[in-house]
Amino acid sequence: MKKFVVLTKVLLKNSFSTFASGKNRNKKNLLYMALIALSILPMVIGIGTSTARMYDLFVQVKQEGILIASGFVSISVLILVFGIFYVINIFYFAQDVDTLVALPLRANQITSAKFTVTLLYEYLTVILFLLPLIIAYGIKSSGGILFYLYSFLLLLGIPVIPLAIDALIIMFILRYINIAKRKDQFRIFAAIFGILLVFGINYVTSTYLNAQTNPGKVMALLQTSKNSLINTVSTIFPTTKLATLTLLNYDSYQGLYNLFLFYVANLFFIALFLIAAEKLYFKGAVGGSEVSSPAKSFHKEELKKISVKNSALKAFTLKEIKILFRTPPYFINCVLTNFLWPFLLLFAFGGVGNDLGKLQALLSKSNPDSIILAIALAAGLFITSSNGITGSAISREGTNFFVNKFLPISYREQIYAKLLPGILLSFSGTIIILFAAVFLLKISLMVLIACIILSLLGILFSAQLGLMLDIQFPKLIWDNEYKPIKHNWNVAINILVSTILGAAVVVVTIMLELDLGTTLIGLSSLLLFLNILINKILFTVGLKSIAGIEI
Repeated sequence: MKKFVVLTKVLLKNSFSTFASGKNRNKKNLLYMALIALSILPMVIGIGTSTARMYDLFVQVKQEGILIASGFVSISVLILVFGIFYVINIFYFAQDVDTLVALPLRANQITSAKFTVTLLYEYLTVILFLLPLIIAYGIKSSGGILFYLYSFLLLLGIPVIPLAIDALIIMFILRYINIAKRKDQFRIFAAIFGILLVFGINYVTSTYLNAQTNPGKVMALLQTSKNSLINTVSTIFPTTKLATLTLLNYDSYQGLYNLFLFYVANLFFIALFLIAAEKLYFKGAVGGSEVSSPAKSFHKEELKKISVKNSALKAFTLKEIKILFRTPPYFINCVLTNFLWPFLLLFAFGGVGNDLGKLQALLSKSNPDSIILAIALAAGLFITSSNGITGSAISREGTNFFVNKFLPISYREQIYAKLLPGILLSFSGTIIILFAAVFLLKISLMVLIACIILSLLGILFSAQLGLMLDIQFPKLIWDNEYKPIKHNWNVAINILVSTILGAAVVVVTIMLELDLGTTLIGLSSLLLFLNILINKILFTVGLKSIAGIEI
């Protein structure tokens, strides 16, 4: 137990190294935390207010419990799908794995410490999405102290089973597959599998719920008993039914009984995980942090081609692009995501004809082209921020960042070299979406050109904002390549700011009902102003900050 506690503390200290200690960092840490709080506040308020509104609707048909059930099911499925990547990288591909395996530690001590660290990361997701829902539901239902006490205990337990299932699956697979020489290929395969799994879950869930919620069945369920729809929703992830019933019956012994059963299920999966780890982990983890590549010889002609002299800016930019494409976590999260959005849109619209019909109905109003312009701008903002290329550009350097201080290239050129890959890849993804929109929405060539201009302005703003944030608050100490992206609040802040700006632009455009020319001039002027402002900050404050970054 003592070794588990000590190891967990060490792993946590390494994981949360962004918040460095020392007097010089205190003000910066406070500013960073304030930015995080301000960025997530609108989303938290939105979840809370939406829950309150939906409660008023569902309580009229005595089905308000479906709100809690839906929240628990959604977060459980989310953790089950994306937790796979956390488990793979923290358990097997972290730089500390080979060191820990060589120490006098048992397999279940190492895995339980890593499981705890992974669990703490998932608690951030749980708190962000479920806490406002629980609070809003508790206020609307006049929940007592026990309601909030049970809620706290449930929030602690909700991520455990999905993560344990992920760990069991990965440990079993890697026990019988030698990944020492195929680590990168395995991660790419796992990512593609995860993407297909998301599509599959979405399709199966939609099909199942559509079959279960036709008017006849819904009316029959409504007439059966109070909160009868919970059974339908909870079927997707059965243990969430126990969590839901705990809160719905918090003021009776049934609530305590369901809470007891919920934790029995959690303890069962934890025990299963520890037993499996003791037998499977070491055999799959040895050599997991190593990467090998086939030897390759070059002829004189090939050496001449790869030895061509380039400008410092071009060479640094090409270096950034090659790293993005050659490092699986960067390729999956930063490159591949740019080209997934068109397929997500086609999947959504192709699978649900009513949604496309509603969008076309919205665009059939007096000024549809203006709305399309606003959506194109919002798309550029969101794609650029969500790929995290510039939002993690400094953090991806890790402890090797000090090398940049000795390279024969100015900090100004380094900033440009960090910006260009993000702009180019984001623009590529946005262009694909715009051309898909030509076929889906039948937009004209003039509108398409205007959309390209506005989306490019949005891309420039979001790219510069992301890089500015990462220069100010870099995460340079990490033990696997996922952390500078997935565990980087700079990326999250950029996503939230860009999303809020994009949503505000779309809403205002719809409300004002401006013509195409006025909308184009107005939005272009706004984005030009924002780009000039952030560019000025980036090349004044940012230049000073990047020169002062220390490991």
